[in-house]
Amino acid sequence: MRVLSRFALVLILLSAVAVPLSADHLVGQCPLTLVDSTPATSAFPQSPHGVFTSGNQVFVLRGNTITTYSRNDAGDLQLVRSDLLGSLGAREVNGAAAFSNGFLFLSSEAGFEIFDLHNMTAGASGPAFVSRTPNLHYRRLAVSGNMVAGLFPATDLPCAVTDTLGCTTNIDLLGVANILSPVRITSIPSFGTQINAFNDIVFARGFLIATGNGGTAAFNISNPFAPSLLSLTATPGTFLTTNGTDLIGVGLPGEINVFTLSAPGLLNTFTRYTLPAYLTIDRANPIAFHPQMFFDDPNGRLVTMIDEINPLTRDSARTIAFDVFDFTVPQFEGSAPRGYEALSFVVPAERDALRRRGDPRLGYRQGENLQRRAIPRWNFPRLRDAQRPEPHGRRHPHSRRPVAHHREPRSDREGRSSAAGRRHRYTRQPPAVRESARVLPGTGIELRAASRPRHPYVIQSQSK
Repeated sequence: MRVLSRFALVLILLSAVAVPLSADHLVGQCPLTLVDSTPATSAFPQSPHGVFTSGNQVFVLRGNTITTYSRNDAGDLQLVRSDLLGSLGAREVNGAAAFSNGFLFLSSEAGFEIFDLHNMTAGASGPAFVSRTPNLHYRRLAVSGNMVAGLFPATDLPCAVTDTLGCTTNIDLLGVANILSPVRITSIPSFGTQINAFNDIVFARGFLIATGNGGTAAFNISNPFAPSLLSLTATPGTFLTTNGTDLIGVGLPGEINVFTLSAPGLLNTFTRYTLPAYLTIDRANPIAFHPQMFFDDPNGRLVTMIDEINPLTRDSARTIAFDVFDFTVPQFEGSAPRGYEALSFVVPAERDALRRRGDPRLGYRQGENLQRRAIPRWNFPRLRDAQRPEPHGRRHPHSRRPVAHHREPRSDREGRSSAAGRRHRYTRQPPAVRESARVLPGTGIELRAASRPRHPYVIQSQSK
């Protein structure tokens, strides 16, 4: 009987311990860690620009300079070569760029250009100019096989400021089976549809996904001469992302809606993510999601960035943090940080500012594990007075300002400094005293009472 009672007690204890351990799946374990940092060879904002991967090669395009890196399994980047695209005609501020099957597709005021990037290893011939087709001006490009979709988004048109119904756009379908002579096959107009104006395009499962001011749609372009509408949702968007198969991310400056794409091309709502509201505290400029994001399929995550917006240009001024959403964690709200979200700050000042305030957004409470994070406890305002070590000397009894020990240099026979009277007579703060005495021996400093209740003592100096 005693053995059975002990066995039952052990089972109760194990069940009690297993309850908190089983709750680990309610917290996203997805912070980003910097693996490697490679200095840039030119300014990235130069347009056209973009980052593309092909196997273990990484191509970074900055204006008319393309840099090739090799990537290992650990994520380290090694510089292979840097080439100048001398025949590039694009000089636009917001040129479009896309990459597929070893070919780089660019579009700008100069037209639609194609470059061959198959020979980009060390010692190879490098990038080769293929063709340029004039009068094809786009700022969004998407590639699927031998089909390229081009779009000049409504967000870049002057009528987008007024948001009128007259701001319509078209999606052009280009055939690149012969890369030496691309051909415009047909156009998909937004006029007369619920979308009203297209903002971005991607390919998924071979379908063309387009989002705009009035919603998001999926088109079947198996017959490029007669595209057909497969599904339409009323969720608007300004930018898109996809994993190429069954996930579609529709982004707005303040939220991201994730949809699943079925084999017949139907869009179904999966989840919705919003900006962390606590990041707007003590911040004058607005924040927004960066238009570039991607799905991490092996781990079930959506990786985005949060930017601070320039109120004058309404463009991204700087990136604050990476924001990672975990699909495997339930979306329980009401806490900061949210359990399904992980923030990785890019600028150390942003991270340190939150830590100094003891902010729970970084995943720990005020004063927790401070030695490991190398943050002094007196950096927290609530603990500053209690934990900060006292400086050498004492504090003023009412203003709590430190009063250091001070000894006047003796420069005459009376033991008085020639600058003592001037220093004490014209300074507003009480002079440094060594001890609380009515008259300091050998000096002309006297301690007298004052009528002000906040500073009951005032130091007055007179020269003899």
